[in-house]
Amino acid sequence: MFEARWPLQYKKAWPLDVPTTANKGVNLDIKLKTAKRSWLNNERFQQLTPEQVELGIQRTSSESRFIPSLADFLMYCAEADRDKHGLPTADAAWREVTQHCHEQMTHNWSHQTVYTAARATDFFRIRSAQGDEVKALRKTFESLYKQLCNRIARGEQIPDVRPALEDARSKSLLDINEQYHEAKLQAQIKAQGLQQLTSAKSALAAMRSRLA
Repeated sequence: MFEARWPLQYKKAWPLDVPTTANKGVNLDIKLKTAKRSWLNNERFQQLTPEQVELGIQRTSSESRFIPSLADFLMYCAEADRDKHGLPTADAAWREVTQHCHEQMTHNWSHQTVYTAARATDFFRIRSAQGDEVKALRKTFESLYKQLCNRIARGEQIPDVRPALEDARSKSLLDINEQYHEAKLQAQIKAQGLQQLTSAKSALAAMRSRLA
């Protein structure tokens, strides 16, 4: 794929080996075979889909003046695939998380994978982290985020949790306050062993009678 795009560089990088008696006059081109083998045996390269490879070739051809190294080609594949699916870079995703981790239920997240990876990392820990813990959490987040991006690239459907966020945004403070006190009441009823009563009103009456 690179020979057609960079013919002179290709021939310079991988000249044909000089035929010898040992190889019966056949041009084995050991350097080229070794280079191909290193690419094909690379774990990250093996995980690429044919579509990702094609996107990477297109991106490389349009942006690089030189034959890319394996690391550069993998980077071009990731960039092209990310753009196709509207995914932010890992740096941009982490920056968004750190800026909005205190409003995870109301922020309009750029992509579902950003929220999902941040939630798996733990919003509370991200909000309260300091020093070296921030670096550790970022590493965890980026690992999870890249895994989700790879799953999307393979055609998997990642559950979108953002509709639930819309429901949360629509709740008034009164609704939230009511839910809080209802949950607190149920906990008190359970603690008093009054679950068998059929209504909260009767349970409250029983609780008052015990306090009298």
